[in-house]
Amino acid sequence: MSEEEVRKAILGGRIEFSDRALIAIQNMDLKNPDKTLTTVSVSFWGPWGEDGEGNKGGMGIDWMTVSAGCGRCDFRVDNDGKMRCYNQDMSKEFIMTLLQFILAHTELDSDDPSN
Repeated sequence: MSEEEVRKAILGGRIEFSDRALIAIQNMDLKNPDKTLTTVSVSFWGPWGEDGEGNKGGMGIDWMTVSAGCGRCDFRVDNDGKMRCYNQDMSKEFIMTLLQFILAHTELDSDDPSN
């Protein structure tokens, strides 16, 4: 689908966005995007698929920034045992920022630094 076709579909009401995506689009500033994370949510799933299809389970991370948009990355363990990440072209540095954001907003059961 070309950019023009996408624009026509959006303007024609043939494409729907989640509330999260609508907020991200309204706040987007393409000239000076602020990549500061505002929200991050995590979801998990168990094994799915049969006969080598699917994966052994994983974790999804939905994120939103001040004015650079929103997205998702999924970590999964494929049936071959390898960990992979669907990253929507995000860099490892940005994904590390996501993981640091999660940890910074997590209450640890134990904060013993010797462990």
